[in-house]
Amino acid sequence: MKIEDALNIVTQEMQKFFDPAFCRSVGGKYTTEGWGVEFDRAKTRNASVFARVKNGKFVERSLGISVHFIENNEEHVVRGTILHEIAHILEDDSLHNIDAFMRRKQFGGNPHNEQWKMVARNIGGQAERLNANCSGVSHKWSIVCPNCGKTWQRHRRGVSLKKRYCSVCGKKTLGRLFWRENNGN
Repeated sequence: MKIEDALNIVTQEMQKFFDPAFCRSVGGKYTTEGWGVEFDRAKTRNASVFARVKNGKFVERSLGISVHFIENNEEHVVRGTILHEIAHILEDDSLHNIDAFMRRKQFGGNPHNEQWKMVARNIGGQAERLNANCSGVSHKWSIVCPNCGKTWQRHRRGVSLKKRYCSVCGKKTLGRLFWRENNGN
């Protein structure tokens, strides 16, 4: 799918939910008015909604969506993900109320609760947590245990492995894990 097509979908879907009466009719407490859209290069998530707070006030609220996810999926998958995120905007107190935002930040919470599921279903979205990585981007690197062969996939070759060991073999592999570049990248 092309980025321009995804922008049209997200704009179209967000505009549907500017009207407070319509949002209430599908079970939502809030509207999408004032929310932005950002395309990013995330490889380990498809989309998310986020809020930035400064001096006790929301300074930015956006629906972010991965260009990798868009480019590697069909329209119905992208639309379903966009509706999934819009359901969060319509229902989640922590995206609209500073006190709820701070409580969620401090104590966590379940953004996929029953109220959210109802809203997601009512707007035509998927009422479950979506696949964590539909981006279609393969991992360039693997960390490998020389003892049992277990691998952990990574997009970047990062930290030193000197102080790491295999979760299966235990501390006898401390400092023995190694990086391997995956083929096809």
